[in-house]
Amino acid sequence: MTIFEYAQIATAIGSTIIAMTALAVAIYEGRSNRKHNRLSMKPAIVLETSSESSPPTINVSIVNAGLGPAEITKVQFFKHGKELSGDLEYELKLAISNILEKIMVETTTVSVMNPGYILRSSAENCVAKIKLSPTEPTCIENLTELLGVIDMRVEYQSFYGEADAYDSREI
Repeated sequence: MTIFEYAQIATAIGSTIIAMTALAVAIYEGRSNRKHNRLSMKPAIVLETSSESSPPTINVSIVNAGLGPAEITKVQFFKHGKELSGDLEYELKLAISNILEKIMVETTTVSVMNPGYILRSSAENCVAKIKLSPTEPTCIENLTELLGVIDMRVEYQSFYGEADAYDSREI
């Protein structure tokens, strides 16, 4: 064999190594990019409570604090650890009424998300809004404390079908 033939073999081997390295890097980058896309589209549901002093009102909302939409798959409410069943809006409103029976409540509005509901990124869904009578002496902080016996579990999935859940009992 001549030097020219050795040079051709070395060039072929070097080209093959470079091509295999480029293929490995492309596969790694593809997987990394896919993982990044999944994480950047991940929803994160949290429960937020806010209040207003005039008129005295408390709002309990579910907020998607993540970057992607969340598809709600299941919603559960618990009072003193026992699951509410049946018509959830009615049962939740009844549970709130029973807890606040000695407080002058002007209106209670309840809204429950059904399975299949899409909660977009940064969106908020008001679960309960309780408006007190202006003459009620109870402060909002006491009201929030009273409502602490009601817990909520929301199961949801990401755009990619990855399941997750928010449970107020685990906080």
